[in-house]
Amino acid sequence: MVSILAGLVTPLYFFVIYLFVTGHLNRENLVPYFSINIPTIQQSVWMAGTAFLLLVPFLAGGYYVQDGLRRMLIQVRKGWSLLLLFLLGSMFIPFVNGGESLENWVLVAIPFAAFHACTYLYAGLRILPLLLFWATVAFIIGFQYYGPGW
Repeated sequence: MVSILAGLVTPLYFFVIYLFVTGHLNRENLVPYFSINIPTIQQSVWMAGTAFLLLVPFLAGGYYVQDGLRRMLIQVRKGWSLLLLFLLGSMFIPFVNGGESLENWVLVAIPFAAFHACTYLYAGLRILPLLLFWATVAFIIGFQYYGPGW
């Protein structure tokens, strides 16, 4: 118990020492700035296409994981459950102290990509992942040439 408490307090202790030595020890530097906001997104056909090509494979992958869960080992089931909890927890991070940039969404991309990849791995009909892949490639090329691009 003492080692846990020492491990939790030690980084704060060194941070307070650093602030004291540099002369910046005040309440604003110790209490973090915290705000919740919803990022503004320009609605367009390109954004709808992007959402469609991201959500359809994600939902299909979630279905395939759920369908194969009964045949998996207990450790693998726990791993998928933890990955889902990680996804649900990381979905709130972009709304805390967020801006207009996309770096807050990086933690969401990790579990999202795992469920997304299950569509391509576990699909019974091999034409579904093929169609999704080439539709995504065509969308990206169309977005770069005819859309607003990056």
